[in-house]
Amino acid sequence: FPSHDIGSVGSNDTVTANVTITGSAINDIVLIGLPSAVCPGLAFYGHVISSNTVELDVVNGTNESKTQSQQTFRITVIGY
Repeated sequence: FPSHDIGSVGSNDTVTANVTITGSAINDIVLIGLPSAVCPGLAFYGHVISSNTVELDVVNGTNESKTQSQQTFRITVIGY
């Protein structure tokens, strides 16, 4: 996954980014490799939303806005 600037994630909110991963399909397993500089309080999830498209969800479960700096995430898709 190329370097991406997720930016600010509001309190108890979610920000998403779509990534093209050729060959990914609904129900495949998505693994997210996190960079070393992850903003505390944010959780990262990935799932395939359509053929060749993975959605990275960034969830802020805190009561304050958080900002994730621009980082490079590794996304691996395993066929199910």
